[in-house]
Amino acid sequence: MNNNELKEMAPGVYGLTLAEKEMATLTFSEGGMLVNVNENNYYPLAFQQLKKIVIEGASEGVTYAPGHNMDEIHEVLSALGIFQGVCVDIGAHNGVTYSNTYPLFRSGWSGLLVECDRSRFATLSHLYRFFDEAALACSFVTPENVVSLLKGFSIPEKFDFLSLDIDCYDYFVLEALLQHYRPTLMTVEVNEVIPPPLKFAVYYDPSFQLNFKDRFYGQSLAQLQLLCERFDYHILSMRYMDVLLIDKAYTEGEPMDLEAIYQKGFKDRPMPNYYKDYPFDVAALQSASPEEALEMVKTGYAHHAGKFSLTL
Repeated sequence: MNNNELKEMAPGVYGLTLAEKEMATLTFSEGGMLVNVNENNYYPLAFQQLKKIVIEGASEGVTYAPGHNMDEIHEVLSALGIFQGVCVDIGAHNGVTYSNTYPLFRSGWSGLLVECDRSRFATLSHLYRFFDEAALACSFVTPENVVSLLKGFSIPEKFDFLSLDIDCYDYFVLEALLQHYRPTLMTVEVNEVIPPPLKFAVYYDPSFQLNFKDRFYGQSLAQLQLLCERFDYHILSMRYMDVLLIDKAYTEGEPMDLEAIYQKGFKDRPMPNYYKDYPFDVAALQSASPEEALEMVKTGYAHHAGKFSLTL
């Protein structure tokens, strides 16, 4: 049996082999079950076809897949001489898969991980049970509570690294956080298909519910640039949705042009298949004039009217 692949070994007998630090979860429902391997591979089974499931070599974790900017994050932290510090991960998922902070906590960093999904938080709590310096919170993060949340866990006003990925009103959470805290380095998620100079942001709404079917969430790169200008940060790089920011005090000269950052971080990269889910033509958006692009996004998100800002 290959790792991560559920195979029928005999009629009604299914087998699964897990490598070190991989995890399988069995979720039962009326009439069957769902086998979830590392929160990536899903296998539905009806009870009438099932006699036994054999899981070999199961351990207590999930496979670590590094965050997209992890190499550059390490490079910048090393250049700054920060080898052990304080980090905050808002939207931590299970704390391991595509995590920007897991390698930091493993190397002795302290800080806070926040995840609102109860199932993911349960996995996070299990995987981090031996990380004495990692505080955990199961909470929805909003502009109204982000500062009190960090204060409640004694996060210093100046700390070393922030990872923010909440797939909703990210701009307003970051705005509220930066009024009281100053992380040296940050990785922040954007809605990467919306090009400069379009400034797009989903408004804060306590009842917001993420719907990936039309990819309505977050902020654009140009909108994030507004916070950089207001709070003195420079954008170092972009890789699809992940943008790396640094405190301006640690840089020299002017930052790279926003269009150049977008070109390198998005336009020059292959276009994933899920971009077809957007309610507008993503490829056409990239070649449109700013005015045309604004109308395309405005029309595509028309059913969300009043829930977002969009300007040039």
